[in-house]
Amino acid sequence: MAEYQRDGEGMLEACSSLLDMKPDSMPYLLQKLYLQMLLGTEIELADQNLQNIEVTGSTERVDQIHLLHALSAYRQGLMDDLRATLPKVSKPENLPPGQRTVFAAFLKLSGGDEGRVFRLVERVPPLLLLPEEKVFLQRAL
Repeated sequence: MAEYQRDGEGMLEACSSLLDMKPDSMPYLLQKLYLQMLLGTEIELADQNLQNIEVTGSTERVDQIHLLHALSAYRQGLMDDLRATLPKVSKPENLPPGQRTVFAAFLKLSGGDEGRVFRLVERVPPLLLLPEEKVFLQRAL
């Protein structure tokens, strides 16, 4: 329901509950960390948890982990770390729409190719985005 209503706080609460039931679930953990970083909730705690995640798995999972590192750097004002992390995301076009939008905004912020930025977000329907992701969409465009 929270996802349908584009309610980030509700999604974070639901994700936290699911993670409590399945503490070894990497998808739930990555989603929770993403929402914490996106919403600016418990950033320090989320960053500590992120540091404990091994960067392995599918390309999509590895890209999500690198995006989380970039989002953490952004939230902490560490622009050099943000710029250093972006090239590690090998296939940003395969990220979910909201995460792809965040990546595109970071790419633009770091002086990346504007054509590439536009291609990453041109087909992202704003209706799929959380309000916080829409802010990043505006920054990318």
